[in-house]
Amino acid sequence: MRRARLTVLPALLALVLAACGGTEEEPTATTQEGDPPAAGEPAPGGEEPVVSPEEEEIRAAVRTYLGGLAAENAPQVCDALTDQAQELLGQNLGIEAGECEVAAGEVASFATGQAQQALADAEAVDIDVAGDRATARVSLGGATVPIELERVEGEWRVSDANEDAVREALP
Repeated sequence: MRRARLTVLPALLALVLAACGGTEEEPTATTQEGDPPAAGEPAPGGEEPVVSPEEEEIRAAVRTYLGGLAAENAPQVCDALTDQAQELLGQNLGIEAGECEVAAGEVASFATGQAQQALADAEAVDIDVAGDRATARVSLGGATVPIELERVEGEWRVSDANEDAVREALP
C-alpha cells in the first residue's frame, strides 16, 4: 500500500502543476481584448499608432517652435529653444548674444503667406528618443526635416532647429 502511494504522489503532483501553469499562454492584463496597444504599435483596424506621453511632449515642443515662427511670435520661438540654440540662432544672423527675440523675429519674418501656413500645419511624423535627446522628423511643405530636441529641466526644447532645411522646405 505504501508503494502505491509513492507512485501516485508524483503523478498527482504532475497533474496539479500542469493545471496551474500549463503550456498554453493565457492572456495577460496587457494583451486582453479591448486593451490599447503599446506605444508606437499600430492600433487595430489601421488606426494611427498609439503615442507615448513623452512623444506627445516632443510633438508639442515642435509645434510650439514652428507655431511661433508661423505667428511671428519671437518670445514663443525663444521659449521653445535651448539656451545654446538661442545663442547659435543669434550667431548665425550676426546678432549679439542674449538677443534671441531679435534673432527669432528676423527668422520668423521670412515666413509669409503659404510659408506661414506650412509652418502652422507642420507635424512630427516620426520621433526617435535616446535618453534626454530626440530627433523629430517633421513633415513640412512636402519635405521631411529633422529637428533635434533636448530635455532641459524636465521639458523638451529644440536644440537644433535646422533652419536652413526648414527654409528650403517652405513654399
